[in-house]
Amino acid sequence: MKARNTDSRRRFSRLLAGILAVGCLGAAPNPPRIARTEEPATSGSAADELRRSTDTVLSRVSALRNLPATGPVDIGLRSREEIRRYILARMAEEYPPEELELDRRFLVKLGLIPDSLDYRGTLVLLLTEQVAGYYDPETRTLYVADWVPVQEQLPVMAHELAHALQDQHFDLERLLDGVEGNDDATQARVAVVEGEGLGLMLEYILQPLGQSFLDIPDLVQMQKDQMEHARQSYDVFRKVPPFIQEALVFPYVQGARFLQHYVRRHGWPGVDRLYADLPRSTEQILHPEKYESPRDEPTHVAPPPLPAGLGGSWERIYRNVLGEFMLRLILDQFLEAGPARDAAAGWDGDSVQLYQGSEGELALWIRSVWDSEQDAVEFVEAYDNLIRLKYGPAEPEVPEGTPARRLWRTETDVLILERAGRRVDLLEAAVPERPAI
Repeated sequence: MKARNTDSRRRFSRLLAGILAVGCLGAAPNPPRIARTEEPATSGSAADELRRSTDTVLSRVSALRNLPATGPVDIGLRSREEIRRYILARMAEEYPPEELELDRRFLVKLGLIPDSLDYRGTLVLLLTEQVAGYYDPETRTLYVADWVPVQEQLPVMAHELAHALQDQHFDLERLLDGVEGNDDATQARVAVVEGEGLGLMLEYILQPLGQSFLDIPDLVQMQKDQMEHARQSYDVFRKVPPFIQEALVFPYVQGARFLQHYVRRHGWPGVDRLYADLPRSTEQILHPEKYESPRDEPTHVAPPPLPAGLGGSWERIYRNVLGEFMLRLILDQFLEAGPARDAAAGWDGDSVQLYQGSEGELALWIRSVWDSEQDAVEFVEAYDNLIRLKYGPAEPEVPEGTPARRLWRTETDVLILERAGRRVDLLEAAVPERPAI
């Protein structure tokens, strides 16, 4: 069996981190509607007004955050084409073609996107549609869309200037650097950064109304409302697979929910401590109490070798950590949202690997550990249902003497689902023959 070091450091969440996009995502509860025109809305005196507004907005955001700005922030205007070129440049830097293709094949194998999807083209169109402004930590400049009216830019500026403050005090490039071989931990980092951006943006909007971001009762419902708004308002967003929609929204809304929980207990100045001790899993973002003391840290799962007897020659081409959020999305493609959420809860750690055979066939190999045996049992039952829906109604074989092991054979795949205490192993392999496993 061949093997090579193919750790993936970036996925869709890392690309978002590199771009720091804000469009319909960041502008709740009433997002600014992007003008459907290519004519600049911020030309001449309007552009001058926008530049003058930067210092005012920065001052307000700094006061709300209780974090002083260490200097002014430059501002620049960008046309739609300039934003598109920026996205393409960041994609080339953060998401090289070979990594993007590996991720595409991985997501197809998981059932999260169709094989027919133009993954790269879709991401470019989606992000170009969504971006209304971005802060570039390399140039330390806030760039805003020149086709959006000045007054509609202000909430976007508040969000992006929150990133400028993060950069001035905590080094945004460091915060957004991917965790090698662990996209789940990377997603958690991005959620803190974008959650604070959205939280301060909401505080900026709500404070003049005598309200606060901390008083919003249900940010998850806000997420649902925002996604419905996005489906109605944005053509590309409406057409992309649900996985991409959810992945785009996660760091903003779930990150803001995490920040809301944290700030209620520690105040805005306490957020400084987060950047010295970042969450290490999406589980901690989804369940903020698991970040607090006693903290529920993820268990490291060493990537196991492929099961003996699979046959053929296999090369590992990808390895990573899925985490609770991704497992929830995988289950959610085939199960109802409630059961998917419940089955993914109780996650404690995992290792996912993708192998390629000599004919290009793929084998998905996941080992996960769970907080308790009951959590592991619930996940197995949920994934059993997923397999039946994904591959058809065939009954599994239960090898004699191994009641915790289930095996399915289809015309194209062999599937294994096996539990040993708190550990669950899952194999979905496209094999040309019927292996003796």
